[in-house]
Amino acid sequence: MLQFQVLGTPTVTAGGGICGGAAAQRMAGFTDGVQEVCGVVPAERIAEEIFDAGTTEQGLTKMTDWLTAHPEASFVLGTSIDLTPYQALAGNPGALVDSLNTLLLHGTMSAEMRSSIITAVNAVTATNTLKRARTAVYLVATSSQYQVEK
Repeated sequence: MLQFQVLGTPTVTAGGGICGGAAAQRMAGFTDGVQEVCGVVPAERIAEEIFDAGTTEQGLTKMTDWLTAHPEASFVLGTSIDLTPYQALAGNPGALVDSLNTLLLHGTMSAEMRSSIITAVNAVTATNTLKRARTAVYLVATSSQYQVEK
């Protein structure tokens, strides 16, 4: 799931869905930080949308479509990723990395990168499934293979 908050005028209608307590806390903390720097933003000018973005391309399309349909949305404040499905795979680092390879790299991950990420995930205590999932997602999303348009 991709969750994002927007600021705009007039009111932007909030969408439905549940993204989980940790993601909601991150989004609230991010909003608080922005308001601390920029001043208080009236609640009626903050909208929260939660939807299943699918692949990277589908996520970009959904975000573009949403922003096109809501021209009053002035700023996208932040996004968060629901790591729950990846935590479920954390006990099998190979399956975790393969899942992220399919989702984020469309199956183009090199064998070297796959091996390196599996090694990094295995370095995290097996009982800490959230940290294992975060490690794998972070390493894929910040990799040159993800960043380079092919």
